Order: sequence, then structure tokens, then C-alpha cells
Amino acid sequence: MSNPAARGDLGELLDQQRITAYQLFVVALCFLVMVIDGYDLFMVAMALPKIAASFGVKPAALTPVLALQNLGLALGTAMIGIISDRYGRKKTLSFSIGAFAACTLVSTVTHDIVSFAATRLVTSFFLAGVIPNAIALTNEMSSLRFRQGFVSLVFSGYAVGAALASLAVGSVLRDFSWQAIFVTAAAAGFLILIVVLALLPESIRFLATRERGHAQAMRQLRRIIPDRDIDAAILLQAGEASPKTGRSPVRALFEGSRGNLTLLMWTVFALSFVSLSSFAALGPVILNLTADLPLQTAGSLMVTFSLGGLVGTAVSGFVLDRLGPKAGLTLWYAGSTACWLLFAFNVNGEASGHIAILLAGAAMTGAQGALNSFVATVYPTKIRATGVGWAFGVGRLAGIASPLIFSPFVAAPGLQIQYFALLALPTFLVVFCVPFLTSADRAAHDEAEFEREQPRSI
Repeated sequence: MSNPAARGDLGELLDQQRITAYQLFVVALCFLVMVIDGYDLFMVAMALPKIAASFGVKPAALTPVLALQNLGLALGTAMIGIISDRYGRKKTLSFSIGAFAACTLVSTVTHDIVSFAATRLVTSFFLAGVIPNAIALTNEMSSLRFRQGFVSLVFSGYAVGAALASLAVGSVLRDFSWQAIFVTAAAAGFLILIVVLALLPESIRFLATRERGHAQAMRQLRRIIPDRDIDAAILLQAGEASPKTGRSPVRALFEGSRGNLTLLMWTVFALSFVSLSSFAALGPVILNLTADLPLQTAGSLMVTFSLGGLVGTAVSGFVLDRLGPKAGLTLWYAGSTACWLLFAFNVNGEASGHIAILLAGAAMTGAQGALNSFVATVYPTKIRATGVGWAFGVGRLAGIASPLIFSPFVAAPGLQIQYFALLALPTFLVVFCVPFLTSADRAAHDEAEFEREQPRSI
């Protein structure tokens, strides 16, 4: 059998290795970073009634703030992904975390809806750099066998952050103002930034595409594969094998068969985010005001949803590794549809309500985790963060409409069944998109393989 190290095939060399403690350490750090994203989004949702009260308005008046939050996330994921493909995963991720923490602190000194909305827009813009970079870095440091599983495991940090917010925010708000939870989030952000700067390595595949990064890439290769001699030429060939994207990595998302893939990916992300973003932003308020459940019960249901999401997300990528993208994504989104409908008729604080929302959390967040794992595999290294970022950006843009579309359900007693039934519609549509999406992925992959096998002009 040929030796990938001798042929200069970096990708195959990494894909054939057993997972090492060094790679698991990188996955753990990316998981920790993802906790910030989940905590921030659910933190605002849980504190919404108290924030509204401090400004002297009803919670429904803050739905434009939630829309602006999603706008910041959409713009940030699209723009910061491009920056990451140019300057690296670690640098971009570190800047995003630091800026998020600083802006979160600024939010605590706002005194009206306008200033609060402005700070949330800017905060979300910088926070948006977390997901595409954490996913790209995990993908590029993992072997093929565990790649989708590790990406989904990292994304489960989002569910952990959501669960922490659901648990902590309710406790803090009983004794302190809403500003206290924002200060806590900012402090956690600065601590994680220190850890990232000190310990997180740059992506080895990204370094291989930059001549100045070859020395650092070789040091990482020797940590991952300490028992083999590795020819430095492997990095030169890895850089030559990377697609030439020209000046615009966004344009590269639409080259050849990749254009159909990108448009279908954006469609599926948009549908998925409409369902997930609506519940993340309005779930606590719908449960408290629309379903007329006590705030403590609403918080308990949100924690249960997050715990289900933690389990679902953690295993979602491994399900894709076992079943393949087509069967795996279909299973997750069909399950999400069924579970939203199940919870629609069991919105209560009893065991039936908790079981239904546990299943909904596992299915819906697991479905999104599976989609995240899939998108990380379809684009090459030089445009991976751009591809992931723009897919999330489109999803976030669709999420902007969610609080506005579903705002009539806020404080509208008795409409909780209709609300949760409507959340099932986007996931139902995804099921029909999946076969076209996976077919477009195969076509783009076959085209890339054909181009790679063509002799290079001298």
C-alpha cells in the first residue's frame, strides 16, 4: 500500500491516523468556546421579561432587539468567515471572543431600548465568529473517521451553554438585576479568551496552505504522528492542491457544481434556523405568558430542552458517520417535525410536558448539529470558514424573521398549540430538500476529484 507521507498527501495522512490526545485536546477547547454562543443567546431570552421591565415596556416590545441580534449574527458569520480563511482560525476566533466580552460589558450601562439594541447588534456581530471558526478548526484537526462526530460534539457546547443559561439566569435574576448575568457572561468570555490564546493551536490544514505556516504545521504533525518521518514536501504539495480562489472566496462557493450545492445548503440552513431561532428567542416568553406557566416552570422546561439538545447534538455527527448524510439528515429532521407536534399537545409542567420537550430538544438541536457537521465537510480548506460562515449567515438572516413572525403569539393566551405546530413546518420542508442537497454534494465532490486528477500545466 502506498505511503501518503511519501506521496505528499497531507489530507490522507491525517485521515488515516488514529485519534490522538492532542487532537482531543483541540476538540475540548473548541467545545469550551461554543459554550459562549449557547449561553449568550439563551441568556437574553431568559432575561427578556426583566430587561423589558427595567425599560418600562412589555416583553413584546423587545422582539425587534431579537431581530437585530440575529442580523448581527448573520452579518458576522458571513464576514468573519472570509476573514478567517485569510488570516487563520485562531486569530479570528480570539478576536471574536475578546470583542464579544467587551461589548457584553457595555450592554450593562444602557438605559433604553435603542442603546440596548445597538449593543446587542454589535455583540452578536462579533460572537458570530465563534461557530464557523470552531467548526472549521475541529474539522481540519480531525481524521476522516471521526470528523463529523467531533464537529457535532463541539457544537453540543452550544446546548451546554443554553442549559447553563437556563439554570443560572433564573437563579441570578431572583436576587440580582439582569446586568449581573451580562457581567458574568463577559467575565467568562475573557477567561476563555486567555485559554484560547495560550493553548489553542492554529489549524494544521490552514497552515499548510500558507508557506509562512509550514514550520508550525510540521511541529503539529510531529505531535500528532510522533513515530513517523514526515517529508516537509508534504506541506508544499498540500498548498498546491488547494483550490485557487482568486480574490473572492464567496465567488468560489458558486464555481461549477458547487453553486447548486451552496444554494441548497443555504435553503436548508434558513429553514432549520427559522424553527430553532424562534424557540431560542421566544420559547421562555411563550411558555410563561402564552401558555400561562409559572416562570420557574418555563425555566425548567427550557433546561429540559437544553439537556435533550446536549445529547442530540453530541451524537448527531456520529449518526451521520454511520448512516451517511442523506439517511442521517432525513432521520433528524423527520424526528424534529414529529417532536414539535408532540410537544404542541403537551405544553405543561408535568412529566408529559418535560418528556415531550426533552425529545424536541434532542431532535431539533441534534438536527442542527448534524447539518453543521455536514456543511463542514463539503468545502475545501481555503474556503471552508467562508462556506460555513455564509451558510450560518443565511440561516441567521432567516432567523431574523422568526421573532417578528411569531411575535403575535407572545402574551396571546391559549395559542401555544398553534405556535409549536408551526415550528414543525420548516423542519418538515427540510426533509424534502435533503435528497437534492446530498446529490448536489456528490456532484461537486466528483467534479473536484476530476479536476484534481488532471495533469497540472508547467
